[in-house]
This record gives sequence, C-alpha cells and structure tokens, in this order.
Amino acid sequence: MPTSAFLMDAKPPVAKGRLGPIPGFGWVQMRNLIAATFLLSACSPHPAVPDEPWFNIQQGNTWTPDATVISNMKENLDRSLRPILERKVDQTRPRSHYWFQFRAYGSGRDRAVAITGGPFPVPPHADVTFYGAFIPESCHVVARYLPEERRIEDLGVGGFDCPPRLQ
Repeated sequence: MPTSAFLMDAKPPVAKGRLGPIPGFGWVQMRNLIAATFLLSACSPHPAVPDEPWFNIQQGNTWTPDATVISNMKENLDRSLRPILERKVDQTRPRSHYWFQFRAYGSGRDRAVAITGGPFPVPPHADVTFYGAFIPESCHVVARYLPEERRIEDLGVGGFDCPPRLQ
C-alpha cells in the first residue's frame, strides 16, 4: 500500500465524552478549551456582591413615586444613614448588605414615602408585604422621605448588634 493511501485512511483523534465519542476533538483541543474557559471565567468582570434590594410595596400606596423620586430618596437615605450606622453598629461583626422597602402615601404637598429595612437576610415576602413593625431587639431601619422637600425625616436605627453596611 502506498504511503499516501495510508495517510488518507488515517482517522483523526477522537475524544470520549459522556455521551460517546466526540469526532475530531483530541486532547490538544480539550486542553485549549479548558484553558480558554478558565481564562474567560477568571478575567471576566463579576460583581463582588449583589446590590442592595429595594422593594416598592404597591399595597396601600396612594401614589406611585417616579424614578427621579426613588433615586433622590435612595441618595438621601444613604447620606443620612451612613453616620448613624457608623456610630451604632457593632464593628466586630462582618459587614452586610441591607435591604429596604418603601410605600408611598399621602396626597398633594403632603406626599411621603415610608421606608423600612434591615441587614440581610431578606425576610420572606418582603417584596409584597410592608414590614412596619419589627422585633425591638432585631436590627432595623425606619425612615420617612418627603419628596417635595427632598429630605429624610424620622430616621431611626433600632435593635442590637447591627452589622456594618457594605458599600
């Protein structure tokens, strides 16, 4: 048999997969695939931690805040809450995300937004049930936002052993 005929009959290497052979996929290709997968996963930008969840509780709303009101509310709460948590928290505890929920009420110039929240974990049904009361010992945040004045009012942090907030 001529050499050229022998080369024409040669079959490419075959890798064995869980579901059977993978034609034309040898160990070099497998090594390159593993290396590429590792590099892509190691070098891709992943957020270190998820953002803090905010829940708009529709039940009981007398008006619906627009995106601008919500954005201003979040900025004002963050600016007002930061110094209070720095004084109140237990610095020996690990940092935690906090969750928040809000419900709009009132009308005209008397519109306001009630805000509650606390450190993770998020309680069940926090996306649909407004938690207006907490166990006094548990760490919690309560506030009221006045959109006409763009300010937080009646801000309080209650409970014991509140963890520092992740930023």
